[in-house]
Amino acid sequence: MIELYRMIYGENLLFYHGRLAYLWRIIATYKVAQKKTGETLGCLEKMCDHALLADAANPGDRFTSPFTDRLIYPEKGDNFDDLTVHNNTWYCRQKMEQSRYDPLRDDPRFTEILRRLDEEAK
Repeated sequence: MIELYRMIYGENLLFYHGRLAYLWRIIATYKVAQKKTGETLGCLEKMCDHALLADAANPGDRFTSPFTDRLIYPEKGDNFDDLTVHNNTWYCRQKMEQSRYDPLRDDPRFTEILRRLDEEAK
């Protein structure tokens, strides 16, 4: 699924980065349940990267794939009000409070993820 997004939309996934952040977080929930700490942290780092990229998309930005290069990231309006209350980073940060992540709380990689999310969460 992750590679399919890149194939269709290119490297500049704009708001689809938010969907990839969600997918990486879901994968992390399985990894943490399996006590695969390194893999969990890797997934959460990717989640964080994609959430930040989604929030950095601006109206007028274009997808980079030859399939979608004429599509642009729209202005917020009546037909497009994506994330008007909070941004992707905020939602990802809230999920990090779940008890499943308690075993990771002292890990420097986890605290760095939280720091990065905290900086951009709105």
